This record gives sequence, C-alpha cells and structure tokens, in this order.
Amino acid sequence: MAKKKETLEQEVASLFRANYRLAGSGWVGGENEITVSIGDEPKASARSRKVWHRRHAWSGTDLEVGVTVSPSWRRSVHARGLAVLDGLLTTHAGRVVRVGEVDAYPASWVRQGRGLSVRAETGWVARHRPSGTSYHLPGGDAARAAAGLRRKMRNQAVPQEEKDERSRRIREARQARLERLMGKLARHDLSDVGHVVVTRRDSLKAGNCEPGTDQFIDTFFPDRISATIAEIAAAAGGTDPAGLDERHLTLARQIAAACLAAIRRHRRERRGGASN
Repeated sequence: MAKKKETLEQEVASLFRANYRLAGSGWVGGENEITVSIGDEPKASARSRKVWHRRHAWSGTDLEVGVTVSPSWRRSVHARGLAVLDGLLTTHAGRVVRVGEVDAYPASWVRQGRGLSVRAETGWVARHRPSGTSYHLPGGDAARAAAGLRRKMRNQAVPQEEKDERSRRIREARQARLERLMGKLARHDLSDVGHVVVTRRDSLKAGNCEPGTDQFIDTFFPDRISATIAEIAAAAGGTDPAGLDERHLTLARQIAAACLAAIRRHRRERRGGASN
C-alpha cells in the first residue's frame, strides 16, 4: 500500500522537530505541539508550559510552537533546496539575485533562542550553486550576503573551480588540516589542543555565519560565551566523518573551522607572551 504523502504542514513540522530543541521528559511533560500556518508574514514563536504529575511531585515541560510559512513554500523554498540550511528552517524566499556563482535570496528563517524559544529572522540567504554551501545574513543586501559566503568558503576550503593552481594548493592544505582536526574531534584525541578555548568570535573569524554560530551555541552551550575544544568534542559526539550525510558533514567542518581558528589565535597569543 502506497504511503500517504505528507501535507505541507506535516512536512514543515517534521523538519522543525529534526532541527530544533524540543521538550523532553521521562515521567511527565515532554509533549510537543508544532502548529504550522500558511501566510505571507514570517512568524515563529514557542511557549513552554510547566506541567505536574497527577500523583507525585514531578514536573516537566510541554512545548507549543507556531511557525508560519509561505503559501508557495514547496515551490519557492523546498524545490530550490532551501528548506533547511545550516540547521535553520527557511520559511519564505523571494526572487533570486545572482552575484557571480552565488544565488542570493531575500528570505526568512526560524532562529533558535535561549532555552526552547524561537523567533523569525529575516535577511538574505546566499548559496554557492556548485558546492551547496550557504550563508545567512540578517538584514543587509545580496552583495553583502554573497561576500559573506565567499569569505566562509575561503576559510573552510570549499572547492572552487575558478581558483588558480596556487590557491588550489593552499585550499587543499587547509582542507587537510580541517580533516585531521575533524578526526581528532571524532576520536577525542585532544591531548595537545583540548584545553584551547573557542569563542563566538573564533567561529565568525572562520567564516561561519552569525545565525548558524548562535544556533550551535544556544543548542550545546546556553548561557556560555566560550567552550574548550574538549567540551565541544564531547557535546558534538564522536562520529566518523566518513559516515556523515552532507548536512552533518557541513556542520562538522564548521565546528572544525572554528576550533582551527581558535588554535591559531591561541598559538599567536602564546608566541606574543613568550616574546615579552
């Protein structure tokens, strides 16, 4: 018997469940109600509610989420491959603006806040067609979004056919360092770098976008402004990069790029301290 096709609302709700924090409980609470509405105005909100066990003094949390997506979501968002980029659910996307090899869309997406809160954020999504790499820019314009994406690609060594041979060698060397660091993070082989502190600025310096960086911080280190590489490896979990799908491999590269930026900064600071 053929499987019944999901409605738009069910499809979007499933994507939300897969990419955002939800209420959970072993004894009471843990109910998550995701309501998807259709409309031209981007909206996203979440309301958590404390609930109690009928007989015992056990409490938990239920969550109610509301998300509004475009009436043309399947055509303007899903069909273009924009449904979830860097872990952020796209709710609306306008007409594409092409800046060289980059497609830039005026768009809105759902941003995770503190705890279980979410909000709608509007700006530009830039996407590199050959590699599928993306970059979110709150506000701004198409040119700034494209510039941010190119900066991210340079720092994360995403292949670009137009690079000359010298740039290709530099890119491949950087990619090799990223792969080695990804392997260390997966194996928790961090005796030499586990103590290095990674900050939000390190992630942005590595070319990661602000929404994606803040999404990772809010997911794994709420109310923190930094974490050591060992803590990040423990939070992200030890996973063989060879077994990751494209979305999780992209996240692993972003994490490794931020750690690599922190290691470079740490070494510069040590050299500076030694020379004083």
